[in-house]
Amino acid sequence: EMVNELALTAIILAATTLLVLGCFNDEDPKSLGMVGQYGSAAANLAVQEADLLLDFGARFDDRVFTDPKVFALKTRTLLLAERLGVVQSNIHKAHLNRAIPAGEAVACDVGDAISRVLPHVHSRSSRSDGQQLTWKMLYLFKYAQEDGEPIMPQAVLEELDRQLQGQSKPVIITTGVGQHQMGATQSLRWTRQRKIITSGSLGTMGLGLPAAIGPKVARPDALVVDFDGDASFCMTMEELLSASQAGVDSKVIIFNNQEQGMDGHGVANN
Repeated sequence: EMVNELALTAIILAATTLLVLGCFNDEDPKSLGMVGQYGSAAANLAVQEADLLLDFGARFDDRVFTDPKVFALKTRTLLLAERLGVVQSNIHKAHLNRAIPAGEAVACDVGDAISRVLPHVHSRSSRSDGQQLTWKMLYLFKYAQEDGEPIMPQAVLEELDRQLQGQSKPVIITTGVGQHQMGATQSLRWTRQRKIITSGSLGTMGLGLPAAIGPKVARPDALVVDFDGDASFCMTMEELLSASQAGVDSKVIIFNNQEQGMDGHGVANN
């Protein structure tokens, strides 16, 4: 709530990292989507061009950038000119100034940081974000669905996204680790009604199914869906028995490309 209030009051554009998808509504014009190597072009370009970057809880790991020396270049230049550039808050002190230097870095609870900032934020009625919004419309995630070819995962996710619109129940999405995970982040619209449970930098293959059982037990009113890849699902598929024994009716959708796709893609590129 406080993140949305801050963005609304100051009319600040927002980019998210993987583990907080759903905290800021993707359907809000101020949302630029996920930042990082699997994120949106709009979010990444906005970070590169920002003169002030407010970082609430993000660690700036290798999913966010591949080369820290060229990340957020404009803010670095402003920092050298003794202007703020980057303001970081993170509950773990070790994550401050770790990847990029900050003009101000505070070890604290993010919620506490935002609550202290809000009273000092002046309300704005408008601002010029034409370039960033142009990027958002221009650089969409695209794919080609050929006639007669197997259905692309993106097409399945887009149809599921359409069917989830107007869903009255809370929606919790879990994933394993791999190409299906990144596909879900890109093709689904992350609204305040949807939350994600997934593995970040640890890359825990097999998380999707077990992670779909616990939330359904805790929130039986929620629609819980595990989007999984064939390789990741095979790591913990025996937990279907646990779900059956406990009467847990989480949904499981498996994308089968008959390989560990992200590893194969990485090897091919190298």
